[in-house]
Amino acid sequence: MKWCFLLFFVAAVESLFLQNYGSCKNRCFTPNDYNNPCQCDSDCESFNNCCGDFWRLCRGSEYGLLVTQAELNTFAQQLWDNDVNRINSALYTLNYQGQTTQNEETDMATDKLFKPVDGQLDALLSKANSTYALFIQLLDNYELNVQQSEHRPLVEIQEEDAFWAVASQTKVMQLASKFLLDNGFIKADPHAFRAVINEMWFELYRGHSALLHRHKSSGFEHIMIGEELKNTHNMKHNISNHIIGLNNWIQFYLLEKAEVVDYHGYLSYLQDPPMVSVQFLWNDAMARMKKFFVGTSPEFDMALYTVCGLTRPDKQCAVTVNGQNITIKASTARHESILQLTGAVPSFTSSV
Repeated sequence: MKWCFLLFFVAAVESLFLQNYGSCKNRCFTPNDYNNPCQCDSDCESFNNCCGDFWRLCRGSEYGLLVTQAELNTFAQQLWDNDVNRINSALYTLNYQGQTTQNEETDMATDKLFKPVDGQLDALLSKANSTYALFIQLLDNYELNVQQSEHRPLVEIQEEDAFWAVASQTKVMQLASKFLLDNGFIKADPHAFRAVINEMWFELYRGHSALLHRHKSSGFEHIMIGEELKNTHNMKHNISNHIIGLNNWIQFYLLEKAEVVDYHGYLSYLQDPPMVSVQFLWNDAMARMKKFFVGTSPEFDMALYTVCGLTRPDKQCAVTVNGQNITIKASTARHESILQLTGAVPSFTSSV
């Protein structure tokens, strides 16, 4: 009897709260209606005006079913097999040069890592309305200095939407959406997956250290672009400027092409699927042991890291691709009740 009364009381309180503060009931992913005290559209998280029941009714719980290792392996291989936008390895060669170690300061390479075979690689990356071109448009929306706080003006949100409009139609993103839906992580409405991508990749979060707490960053900035952590008087004097994040081959290739990074050599590499662990100097800051897939489409990286972030948050997300064991460490943080990616690093056993 006590339990019945308690349930009735909770339901009554929730009903009264939603009457006063608004609800997403029958309003999921509908256009903004400013006659209501809160919103339920795809961008309500960006503008911090979602109704309190948006996540329960519209987006879906981030806590899904227990995903088995076999299911993750099958999913990762399907992603790889269906990444039709992956760059053909015939369009570039990797000039590994000297092998280095994580603490090595000496430059073990005299030339660039990437050597395009001809102009086809650049043509593919700049092809109008491709996921590559739209992805590249996002790369200049952020400040390199991690101690400089980020903002998301409307024009940048529109660029994110343009990228998503194309990426969401790719087979790999459709596979990721289906996988998350089948395992209870999102609702069936396609806008729900967009909400997850927005939360995990583009919503800003505050740094966790005392030094960085006042400054905002995002999963996209950290993972896909990289950030420079400068030595200051508030830090130990034996810590030099260094690059954190940057686990994406497109960003590295473009920086190297622009001659703003100095490749210092490789620690290890894998040939199938192509992956590298490298070191380089960028803006007088060392980037140590940076690992990334090579040639994969931006939608492949985002799909794989999103699934790992939800199914194995802050744990080792082991997958198998083309018979090779790969581990993704997807680190997460919670900001304003939503789960966000703060890092995604792929690791592998070297074939060298």
